[in-house]
Amino acid sequence: MTGVNLEFIESFWKAGVVPVASCLGLGADGELYNINADHMAAACAEFIHADRLIYVTDVAGVLNGEKVLKVVSTADAEDLIRQNKVSGGMILKLEACKRALSAGVAEVRIVGGSVPKGLLSAANGARFPGTRITSEFPASAAGVAQ
Repeated sequence: MTGVNLEFIESFWKAGVVPVASCLGLGADGELYNINADHMAAACAEFIHADRLIYVTDVAGVLNGEKVLKVVSTADAEDLIRQNKVSGGMILKLEACKRALSAGVAEVRIVGGSVPKGLLSAANGARFPGTRITSEFPASAAGVAQ
């Protein structure tokens, strides 16, 4: 992503409309390209200087077996990927989380879309039924992701 028309997006917010972006991009060659939604969301959060990025997904959060991890550092995320404890779309989400955090987004959360009031809790509360991704020291060092 090379930029965002912030004034255009803000005009939606001022009108009380939540903008929804298609994950398509136009290449320099004039071709239309499919863009990974997780990475597009991270790039948008970066360009608009978002305080928080929330991923709504089909699982309750980052899982270690059946257990939802409440906090995962980017270092822990790399370990989970390397140890094949996460796979598929969650790998892309965790990589996008790392991008967003390194670009200055203060907080990234992953919450399950089927969790009642999950998105509302993730948006408004300090406690929510999902996973908070941090750029801090590995949570496993503190025994969180064990």
